Amino acid sequence: QIPDDKAKIEQLWFLLDGQDVMPQLVNDDLTKGIIQSKFASADNKDMEAFADKMNRFIESNQNENCHIELTGMPSVYAKLSSSLINSQYSSLFIAIIMVVLIVGLILRSASKGIIAAIPVVATIIILFGFMGIAGIPLDIATVLVASIALGIGIDYSIHVITGFNYHLKENGDAEKSIEQVILMSGKSVVINVVSVSAGFLILLVSQLVPLQNFGLLVAISMFGSGFGALTLLPAILILVNRKRKITANNH
Repeated sequence: QIPDDKAKIEQLWFLLDGQDVMPQLVNDDLTKGIIQSKFASADNKDMEAFADKMNRFIESNQNENCHIELTGMPSVYAKLSSSLINSQYSSLFIAIIMVVLIVGLILRSASKGIIAAIPVVATIIILFGFMGIAGIPLDIATVLVASIALGIGIDYSIHVITGFNYHLKENGDAEKSIEQVILMSGKSVVINVVSVSAGFLILLVSQLVPLQNFGLLVAISMFGSGFGALTLLPAILILVNRKRKITANNH
């Protein structure tokens, strides 16, 4: 522990001068030194809080004659966390735009591309909300969950919309078409959701907490996107079809 009193610091320096420990604390010309501290907690949030507190201390205490630099794992984790969050937001936004465009081209309708993405986007929002409530940090493992949810979840939406378009052309009734889609394709969606979720839930038995969180979050995202494709998406399709009919009748 570094003494608070200057006289005690000088006394400690005198006692350590010439000892083997000195090269670990200062350089040869005594212009650079290192202050080491042990960090008891391995939690990322604690490390980020510590790094933030130290950075504020450095900003208020260093001057032109004294340059202070924070190093070590707390600093690395704080920078890594900030980089992950920023890259997550930007990459996720770009991915959603790309998915909407590609699905819109596949279904030959820009509006249906947007509609297909709604259940998945809702699932991702709920997923991040759950992470906040459960205290699950955004790390190297969990940062991938939103992309996986988007990539797999959009398949369920495409499956439902494609089936809806097919049956709507046959009978012209939106509600009846949705019933047929759920009866015929709903089972396939449910089986896929359960099988994929079960595969990722195996990670809960892992001894690594990041892998446990990853498996749990992917399973939740699969259930959410599947549930949204069979409930939220049909409701949106029926409402959009009704509005189109009302507009057509008015004209």
